[in-house]
Amino acid sequence: MQRLLTTSSGRHLTKVLVVLFLLGSGQSFGSLSSVFHFCKKFDSGKNGVYIRGNSPATVIVFLDTECPISQKYTRRLAALHKRYAPAGIQFLSIYPSPTDNPKTIRRFHQVYNLPFTGRPDPRHYLVKQYKAHVTPEAVVVNQAGIVMYQGAIDDWFVDLGKYRREPTRHYLQEALDAVLTGQPILTASTKAVGCLISERVNE
Repeated sequence: MQRLLTTSSGRHLTKVLVVLFLLGSGQSFGSLSSVFHFCKKFDSGKNGVYIRGNSPATVIVFLDTECPISQKYTRRLAALHKRYAPAGIQFLSIYPSPTDNPKTIRRFHQVYNLPFTGRPDPRHYLVKQYKAHVTPEAVVVNQAGIVMYQGAIDDWFVDLGKYRREPTRHYLQEALDAVLTGQPILTASTKAVGCLISERVNE
């Protein structure tokens, strides 16, 4: 059962209205639990609107349809989804590039067989919230929206244009295994290698 956790401040009604607006707007968010990510931008403090579900964690992956490294990682991301979705892990891909509109994203998911939801972020709400710098970059958040891991999916890419035959460390996989077994995440942050997320020109 999903529920709202709000503060007792005067912003309570505003936050509730934001959630109701998003849920009634007709826009698909993949699941209710992903709504809170869009709501948190209305509150820069520790207390925000959280919608909790049964998912032990949500994987947010910043991608770019035109980024070659994002394209190369689609097969690995699909495999991770296949492995962890049955355990309740949710996946959501975010596209910060202004050229990645819903139609482009749907086509990208079809061509590269990505089985989870993709959403544009042209105003960089989530880019700013999670301080994402490149695509692909992965973020794992728990039910309360706390970042448990952020960085590279694995160590396949050493630098731009340089990659190993096979990765030797599977950072995202290791983080998800730790979440599911209740163990601490030993490597909670790594540097992702990928295409730089361009800053918005018009703020």
